[in-house]
Amino acid sequence: MSQLILPGTAGPGDVSNLKTFSSGIYYNAQGQLVDRRGTGVVITPGPSDIPITAGIYGGVVADGKVAAVPVNPAHVLAGDTIAGTAGTMPNHTFATNNNNYTSAVGHLTDGSGNLCLVPPTGYYLNETNGGGFGELLINDPNFIASNIPNWLSIFGLQGTGAFKHYATGSGTTNSSGIYQVSGLGFNPTLCYFSKGGSWFAGGITGANSTQVGGTTFCSFEFLTGGLYFGPTASSTAITWYAFG
Repeated sequence: MSQLILPGTAGPGDVSNLKTFSSGIYYNAQGQLVDRRGTGVVITPGPSDIPITAGIYGGVVADGKVAAVPVNPAHVLAGDTIAGTAGTMPNHTFATNNNNYTSAVGHLTDGSGNLCLVPPTGYYLNETNGGGFGELLINDPNFIASNIPNWLSIFGLQGTGAFKHYATGSGTTNSSGIYQVSGLGFNPTLCYFSKGGSWFAGGITGANSTQVGGTTFCSFEFLTGGLYFGPTASSTAITWYAFG
């Protein structure tokens, strides 16, 4: 008895499991392709390709979907794209900026030796260029070695500046609470002195000096070729260092 061959090339794997078909050697055969319409399959994106499970889909969200990936463009580097969202975050690395520095948009010193910088929004690396400098820059033309005394180093910059004249001495205030120094041979512009166990600093011109590490003022003046302390309590010990 010869076999009946029906027209068609479909096999069970080509037909919905909800349907029967006749094709080739198959007659009223049951399809095996899973009908996933209305099942709401959700594919969550990941770091690698995810194969789509075989089946029949109708092309609507109710059948299945790839989950949306909300991306804030400000959190993605400019030039990169994540889930179709182009990044807007500026890239401040040397490689991107042709080895140029990025200037800070602000700074603030707290008077305690700290300098705080405000960087522009963007991406940075923990890197240095060939000179050993980092990406973020702030400039003050006064921050040069010659403006720093040669016995100080500020942020790693060793000073080369020096006062031409220097003198030191000590004494006590008189009964009127005055202590005066004269005959220095130069006009001082900076003075450090101790009074009553506290150190004070005064500079350039004018009266009063500020307590080192504090806010207390002490009466003090520069004189031509000398210094003037007081008035304060009598018999107060004064130790001074004058520069000019």
